[in-house]
Amino acid sequence: MSIKKVTKHGKVSAHLLKFKTITSWQAIQLYGHTRIGQTILVLRKKGWDIATVEKTAHDRFSNVCNYAQYLLNATPKDEKSLQLLEELKDTMPSNKKLKDVGEYQQQELWQQ
Repeated sequence: MSIKKVTKHGKVSAHLLKFKTITSWQAIQLYGHTRIGQTILVLRKKGWDIATVEKTAHDRFSNVCNYAQYLLNATPKDEKSLQLLEELKDTMPSNKKLKDVGEYQQQELWQQ
């Protein structure tokens, strides 16, 4: 039996399949993935329908910061997506952990 290495790309893909949305902050905090835009581009080229929603927040210095939230609309009609989710389901964060690293966590921390 071989142990398959789970890549950051695979974790982000599984995250999108499970939660349907992700931000760069969540990808960094949960998976250490700093190039989520590249992963989104690769998934789009594979036929995933992922929308980008531009968001705005303020940093700890009250500067306006723009960031993207990625929303999964649909995946290609294949078994690979479901198989990926099944393989990685035990590595996915809990809903509580996801809430703790939500898109507004950084803004809340800066306001303290």
